[in-house]
Amino acid sequence: MKMKQFSFNNFAANLPDCYNKQPESNNFKILAVEQEAAMSLRRDIADTEEILDIDKATGKTLSLYGDMVGQARGLATEKQFLIMIRSKIMRNISGGDYNSILRAISATFGCKESDIFIQETAAPLTVEIVSLPLDVLNSVILSNKQTVELIKHLFPVCVTIKTVYFDGTLMFSDNEGEIDLSSGFGDSDNKDIGGYFGDFFSEENEIILPI
Repeated sequence: MKMKQFSFNNFAANLPDCYNKQPESNNFKILAVEQEAAMSLRRDIADTEEILDIDKATGKTLSLYGDMVGQARGLATEKQFLIMIRSKIMRNISGGDYNSILRAISATFGCKESDIFIQETAAPLTVEIVSLPLDVLNSVILSNKQTVELIKHLFPVCVTIKTVYFDGTLMFSDNEGEIDLSSGFGDSDNKDIGGYFGDFFSEENEIILPI
């Protein structure tokens, strides 16, 4: 005999046919309360599993992550605060060699290691970041100065960052008629179309974050 599949949408439907399963019956009403409690529990379990992923945490939960690593929120937005927490985590586990720093910057800002290029300068213990994707910073609304301040903490304390170049995506085509929606000129009606200029680090006035 084939067993009937359990119905999670209607608990009363799982009762034997000798029981009253009509919506107005006490059986249906009691099991409807139990069904709502079970669904609420499943939602809570799903929410708990989701906030274990720091990238999905928000509000008080994100603040608790900050407390765990000793990172204050200050006036930072949710996205900025997440970047600050990532930076704090990475500076605690990063080695200090070139590859470790690349991994730390990549994990902090959510970009590819291949998008980052660091080179030494003629001055001792001084480096410049030749390539860093600007679109990642634009998505979290971090200024150049705030970004450089976060990156400084990922380097050994004796190393100085001289300059940082942020890569833009605006390019001109070599061929007439070629269209690239991510690299060409923008559209006033659609802000997602078109490339953007690059930038470089310079001092400026801004909100001070507790980095």
